[in-house]
Amino acid sequence: MEHRLLAEREAACDKLVLARGARPEDYLSGILKVCRMAFTGDTTYAGINGSNLQRRMEYIMSADLTRRSSVALRACAAAIFTAATLVPLAGGFLKAQQNAPHTQSPDEVMYQRGLTALRDKKYQEAEESFRQADRLNHSNTRGLMGLVEAYMDQQRTEDALALLQEQVDRDPTNAANHLALGNTATRAGNYDLAIPEFRKALDLTAPDSPKRADIYLRIGETYRRKGDSEAAIANLREAREIQPGNVTVLTTLALVLDGVGRRDEAGELYRAVVNLDPNNGVALNNLAFLMSETGGDLDTALDLAARAKQALPNLNEIDGTIGWILLKKNDTAGALTLFRDLVQKSPGQAPFHHHLALAMLQNGERAAAIQELNAALENKPTPADERKIKELLQSLGRF
Repeated sequence: MEHRLLAEREAACDKLVLARGARPEDYLSGILKVCRMAFTGDTTYAGINGSNLQRRMEYIMSADLTRRSSVALRACAAAIFTAATLVPLAGGFLKAQQNAPHTQSPDEVMYQRGLTALRDKKYQEAEESFRQADRLNHSNTRGLMGLVEAYMDQQRTEDALALLQEQVDRDPTNAANHLALGNTATRAGNYDLAIPEFRKALDLTAPDSPKRADIYLRIGETYRRKGDSEAAIANLREAREIQPGNVTVLTTLALVLDGVGRRDEAGELYRAVVNLDPNNGVALNNLAFLMSETGGDLDTALDLAARAKQALPNLNEIDGTIGWILLKKNDTAGALTLFRDLVQKSPGQAPFHHHLALAMLQNGERAAAIQELNAALENKPTPADERKIKELLQSLGRF
């Protein structure tokens, strides 16, 4: 129970840091710095656990904060997906020694050199260090995965995939090898390679193993990125069958259902997530947005959005949801204040310009609204939003 509580606290920390805009590589670098301190034996850093770090690194490097589709956190919520797109960079067991300095093995020394060089973008040095780490201890895959990460950081995706394919060919009965190749292929956008590798890992995993839920989650997330929503939903439902109380599975499934317009089902899942995790900012926000769009009680929706804001105070999309609800409640002044601030903070977000324009029209500011609608069109709105914006401009005689 103590280990589980620690893992949950760390997961909550990671979600919050990434949701507030930290670059995954910067955050990961900070964590690795702490790990290096742990090797010195400083008791301040006692208790760092390798298997836990492994899961955290999978999560951090799989976070995708760039695929936004609306003012709700539909794609911003990808930050909480644990469908990993990178096998752990640190595959070994890192643990602080409380009473005596940790003596590093030769492969550990080379691995740490590789991490330092990679952080400093000294790629040739990093690659050689990781290769030496792998040669010194081939049974530990961290050297290999460090080399994969060095290739990925240089956009050398084919080299990374070829390296992992060699690993699969050497030991095709090892599910971890197929997962590593699938993860990296997903990260590279090669979904047609990733999905079969995940399927092979699934075939090599015992039928009663809870790990199957994680693999189904990865497959579902990969199909989501590929754009095959129905396949994503089917695999995510398989994950849910195995782990019905898994918040990540429920949230991911809700997001996919939400994205294809199955709002009733998505709303039920968001509610289930909130029941399991009352401070889940993504589920709170998206549920609030759905309620405002489907005729739900606006006061309740506003309360949910306020709770989401408390959980994720620096996420602009939540302010956007609050502004949208205020606009629907005819609190034009409040909506204008929020959307003007959001447009200033995030001028490249089409939904903020669009909704500011609607607030301006509600306030009688026709000329300014037209200007904001044009700004929304310039910032690549979703096809559905683009259609709405053009229809509105047409009705105003400006398109």
